[in-house]
Amino acid sequence: MMKKIVVSMLCLALIAGVFSGCVEEEEEEQLILIGVILPETGALSSIGVDMVKAAQLAADHINAEGGILDGINVSLVVEDSQTTPDQAKLAAQRILAKDVAVIIGAAASSCTLAVATETEPSEVVVISPASTSPELTNNDWIFRVVGDDNLQGTAMIDLTEALDISYIVVFSINNAYGAGIHDVILDEADESEITVVQDSLYEEASESYEPDLTTIKTAVEEGLGTSILSKWAARKELRYGSLKTAVFKEEKFVRDFSVVFKKSKEPSHTIEQFTGFLRRYPFNKLLAS
Repeated sequence: MMKKIVVSMLCLALIAGVFSGCVEEEEEEQLILIGVILPETGALSSIGVDMVKAAQLAADHINAEGGILDGINVSLVVEDSQTTPDQAKLAAQRILAKDVAVIIGAAASSCTLAVATETEPSEVVVISPASTSPELTNNDWIFRVVGDDNLQGTAMIDLTEALDISYIVVFSINNAYGAGIHDVILDEADESEITVVQDSLYEEASESYEPDLTTIKTAVEEGLGTSILSKWAARKELRYGSLKTAVFKEEKFVRDFSVVFKKSKEPSHTIEQFTGFLRRYPFNKLLAS
C-alpha cells in the first residue's frame, strides 16, 4: 500500500516539473490543472482512495512551497473511475472538458485503456501508477511508473523454475490485467520445462468458481502441482463458490520467514533465501480445512 501511495506522489511530482499548460489568464488566479482518474469506489477502491489522497498531498506540498513555474499553483480535477471502463471513459470526457494539462490514472488496465480512447485524439498525456497490461505499451500518450505484465509473468515463471516446480495451474481474472499476465505466463511456460495442467480465465462477477477450482483441486490431489490460496482468495471462494478449500495463514508464514532471517542477522532477503525457505517450510502447519 505504501508503495502505491509513493508512486502516486511521484507521478504528480513528475507532472509538476514537466508540464506547463492549462494556465488561467488572470495572474492572480493562475492554475495548472491536473486530472486524476482513480477508483474511489468499486473493486480497486481499497487502493484508489489512498492514491487520491497521495496526489492531493503532493499538490498541497507543491503549492505550500510556492507552486511551480514562478509561483503557479497546481489544482487537481478528481474523478472516480468506479473501477469500470465505461465510468472511466465518462470521467475522462468530463476532465478533458476542463482543459487539463495531463491525467493521472487509471488504476485498472481496462480503465486506462478506456481513458486512452478519449485522451489520445486530444494528445493529452496519461500517467498510470498501477496499470500493467502490455496493450498500453503501444500508445504514445500513455506512460506508467510500474512494470508491465511481461516483467511480472516472466518473474513468476522464473520463480517457478527456481522452486523446481514442473506443473502449474493458471487461473486469471478475465480483464485486461488478468488476460495480459495470463498470456505472458503461458508463453514463458511454453519455452521452459513447465507444463500447464489447467488454464482458466474467470469472470469477476461469477456466482461460483466451483468448476474451475474443482479442476485445480483434482490436479493438486493427483500430485501435479501445489495450490495455496491466500485468505483473500479463500474468502472470495467461500462467498461465491461451494468448494471448501484450504485457507493459507499468510501472516504466520511471513512472520516465520522474517524471524528465521532476523535471527541469522541477514540485512535483506534475497530470492535464493526465499526459495530455499519455501522448499523447507512445513506448509501443512498453515492449512486449515
